This record gives sequence, structure tokens and C-alpha cells, in this order.
Amino acid sequence: MRWVTVRIFFYWLAVRLSFRFPKLVRQKGLKYRIREWDGGNFYYITYWWNGGKFEDALNLIREWVNLSQERGRNEQVLGRFLNDEEWQLGMTATAPVNLKTFAGQEVKYDLIPSGKYASLLGNGFPEHIFVYWFWLKRKLKRDHYQVLSPIFEFYGKDTFNSSLGDKKRSGEIRYRVEEAS
Repeated sequence: MRWVTVRIFFYWLAVRLSFRFPKLVRQKGLKYRIREWDGGNFYYITYWWNGGKFEDALNLIREWVNLSQERGRNEQVLGRFLNDEEWQLGMTATAPVNLKTFAGQEVKYDLIPSGKYASLLGNGFPEHIFVYWFWLKRKLKRDHYQVLSPIFEFYGKDTFNSSLGDKKRSGEIRYRVEEAS
């Protein structure tokens, strides 16, 4: 009987808080889909989050979005999260990025491998899409996929523009995967 009460409480809590989290967007009828992604040249800065203001990280992402728009190429702004504190914020570039520093930090380069990636989309409150990181990872393991990479979050021009409304604000997360043997 106690477990029933606990389950009801967490269901009630999830319903009460659900308006703050992104709503999952079904892709071909599924909550996530496996897709091919070419990866690319990843130019990034490392942001060390130590429990400070989350707004600082959002401002860095906005600066990367602005740089990407100035360049006028089909480039994706993203974050790669190695752990809770080490965040790599940057973009995949189709042409070399001639920056030594960005926002006062050294710009580093890495190659993101092409391959199969699990993709999950959310509408509304994309700054809170991180609540699905572990859910997606567990779901992939249950569906017999092996996760090969840290989590990637993708940002667009209007990702953090709260004046647009929830339907137009979206976020995406991806893990590189392969079928488990």
C-alpha cells in the first residue's frame, strides 16, 4: 500500500511540474529515432559549471548562435556534456573557424564521428531538455543499443527566445549508438 501512495505522489508531482519541461515530439510515431549524422568539425570552448548561474552558459550558447548566423553557413550550434561540470559549447563548422579565442577562452577543435545517433526532440522549455538525458540513455539500453558518446544538445536561432511560445521553441539531444551484440 505504501508503494501505491509513493507512486501516486510522484505521478501528481510529474503532472504539476510537466508544464516546465519540454514535451516530447514524436518522430515517425516514436519518442526517439535512430538517424545518421555526419558529425563534423567541432569548434568549442570548455565551460566549467560549478553550480553558478545557468544564465552564463546560455549567454555563451547565444554568442555561438550569433557567430553561426554571421557566417551564413549550414552550421549547428551544440553542447557536448562530458560530465556534470565540464561542458563543451560550440558549433560544427563546414569551413574552418579562424578564432583563437572566443568569449575570453581558447577555442579548441575536435572531430565528431559520423554514424548512427539516437535523436530525441522536445518542444517548449528547451533549456530544460537535460531532464531527458538519463531517460533516453536508459531507454536505449532497454532497446538493446550501446551508447558510445556523451550527450549532445542542439540549439537553434530561437531556442532560448521565450517570447515565441512553446510550440516554436525546440531542443534536441543525441547520443551516438550502435546495436548491442
